[in-house]
Amino acid sequence: MSIQIDALLGMAVYASLVLLAPGPTNTLLFASGLIVGVKNTLPLIAAEVLGYAVAIGIWGFLLAEITKNHSWTLMIVKLVCCCALLMVAVKLWKYSPEKVKGDGRVISAQSLFLATLANPKALLFAGVIFPSVAFDSLSDFVLAVSMFSAVLVPISIAWSTAGQYLATQGSRHMSIGHVTKVLSALLTFGASMLFAALVLQKT
Repeated sequence: MSIQIDALLGMAVYASLVLLAPGPTNTLLFASGLIVGVKNTLPLIAAEVLGYAVAIGIWGFLLAEITKNHSWTLMIVKLVCCCALLMVAVKLWKYSPEKVKGDGRVISAQSLFLATLANPKALLFAGVIFPSVAFDSLSDFVLAVSMFSAVLVPISIAWSTAGQYLATQGSRHMSIGHVTKVLSALLTFGASMLFAALVLQKT
């Protein structure tokens, strides 16, 4: 059964509501917009799209089967992503506009990709928001991901634009220095919650 247009439109509406909510990925996009601007954040948005496509595909096609006999695989993936978030949090905490060299990037596309893989929203998208028929065939999945990306990209640009806007207000160095520490604390909290969930799941 091919995916229907009304199912795609419904998915787009619900996905947009979820994507607007704050989370690790949006926090990184906001921080990148704050530090290097929207233009230099675009490669990170591409990494986010890829990260969601991979994560949703894994949840929808493979992970349910794999974890039946190898539940530890999911824990390892989440642990790696948790460590990546902590590394970015440390970089943000140490970030100083006065000491920046080059383009000033502290958030890499790889970090954004891993953060997206670890984002619990991916499971929500695969299990609830994406139509079940999206996982019946590769063509249906590509169609659903394309519609999803059409919603994701503008929202991601909006988050990074908000960061860039904040950077232009008041004293640029003071704003960035304080806000990046707040973002670092938020990422650390998110990584801690992910780690706690792993511990509770294991016990």
